Amino acid sequence: MKTEDAASLIPLHRPGREASGPLKKAIALAEQDPALSVQLAAQRAFDQQFVGVINSIAPPENLRAKLREAGARPDAERPQLRSHAFHPAVLTAILGGLLIVGFLAWTVMERMENFAGREAAERMLSTTSKMSGMELDPVSTTAGAMEDWFYMRGFEGYALPPELSALPAVGSRVYRSEGHPIAQIAVDRHESLVYVFRASDFGVELPADQPWHLLEHEGWVAALRRHEDICSMLAFRGKKAEMREFLATLKKP
Repeated sequence: MKTEDAASLIPLHRPGREASGPLKKAIALAEQDPALSVQLAAQRAFDQQFVGVINSIAPPENLRAKLREAGARPDAERPQLRSHAFHPAVLTAILGGLLIVGFLAWTVMERMENFAGREAAERMLSTTSKMSGMELDPVSTTAGAMEDWFYMRGFEGYALPPELSALPAVGSRVYRSEGHPIAQIAVDRHESLVYVFRASDFGVELPADQPWHLLEHEGWVAALRRHEDICSMLAFRGKKAEMREFLATLKKP
């Protein structure tokens, strides 16, 4: 099993539940791999915190007695469904369920935003804020047709997700950060910039070929996706809601 596959399976691990199949192999690999062992430890710590949150939700002390009392009444004497809905015990159970659902949704969104190498992506966005536009060489083509252009300037392996390939490119450059090359393209859509770089150069760890990961930093919003070792990042000034709307307009060829 590859380390990338193991990393994507580790979030499925749950405390107190014996792993089997691919998950069991992933756990065994993580326990031997220095980097994956850190991820596994963090996952286990998070799961324990979540279990603690669930266990802290305590129903009213008389909930069991009230439920038995309601179940023992004849059908004719049972209140209507609406009155049940406003019963304090039922309201407590509903609110507890909503709390759990909200916590799960918040957790999923936090995990999608936080990933190894996020700091490197934020540094790229911070550098962009200082650009004047004169750093880019004018071009007139599509973003997906610039592989040779970047190869001639020292960036090998340039590739883009299909939905970004048709974007009109108006400027581009290759620059270095931390000694590693980054391909940068200005596209004539939403005043956007596209970055292409090797994920391993900057410690970026994202599941390969998965949906876009969004982040906000210093007024910029970015969407990242990885294919093999090549990471693509689309960025413009705005919010995550605007980025989701923009991504929805992009069609795969």
